[in-house]
Amino acid sequence: MNVLGGQSIPFDMHRIRALVVVALVPVIGVVAGYVGVSIEGALSGILGFGEQFSTVSTGGSQIGFGLLAGAYLWHRDDADRFWQFDVPSVRGIGWIVAVPILDLIVEPGEMALLNAVGLTSPFSHAGPTLVMTLLASPGLILPALVLLFLLYAPAEELLFRGIVHERLRTEFSPVVIIGIGAVVFGVLHGFFGLLEVLLTSGMDLNGALYWAISSGTAGILLGLAYERTRNVMVPAFAHALLWLEPAETVVTQLLSV
Repeated sequence: MNVLGGQSIPFDMHRIRALVVVALVPVIGVVAGYVGVSIEGALSGILGFGEQFSTVSTGGSQIGFGLLAGAYLWHRDDADRFWQFDVPSVRGIGWIVAVPILDLIVEPGEMALLNAVGLTSPFSHAGPTLVMTLLASPGLILPALVLLFLLYAPAEELLFRGIVHERLRTEFSPVVIIGIGAVVFGVLHGFFGLLEVLLTSGMDLNGALYWAISSGTAGILLGLAYERTRNVMVPAFAHALLWLEPAETVVTQLLSV
């Protein structure tokens, strides 16, 4: 008996194949992400971008995610099925606004629960948020908005919502799709954390696990927004808003007042 549908789920080869493809996303995605970081670093040097660029960039891993998504779509005969881009409707705008608000509501409970089991955030929340940085440097606002809202967030959401969700579409219910998508999203960030542990000592296993779980929570909200709108730009814009003013930073700074 299945708690989601009341009936057992037969795992035929189509479902197994879909799950294998989706399971490979965080494995290949972390490699693609580091390729993206390298590409951004090289382009920054060639174009002469200074330290200010690094303050508005998310690191460049999204370049790699976009390349990975493009490579997957290139060999598909039904690429249009995954390319779900459109101007957000009124409903979509509502979800764009709702995701950061829901994240802010969920964040205190999530932080308390993770702290209770001994997990602490690997990130410092003492500095200014990206919004505060942009307000202090108005000249960065336009390039930052273009970079985050029109390039990086759409690239990441194309991979994790457009491709992952649509690859599972014909095999599972929306609830299961959102759950699997959130796990894949969280695992990818956990892999990035593990590589930080192994390569730079900039994070410990505790922090990597925290990052994976908190990213998975965000993945649920972003996945829900996509499932309700079937438009990649909706979770993309919501994702960019989460970068601008991370709920974890807001909650941490409020609690420290």
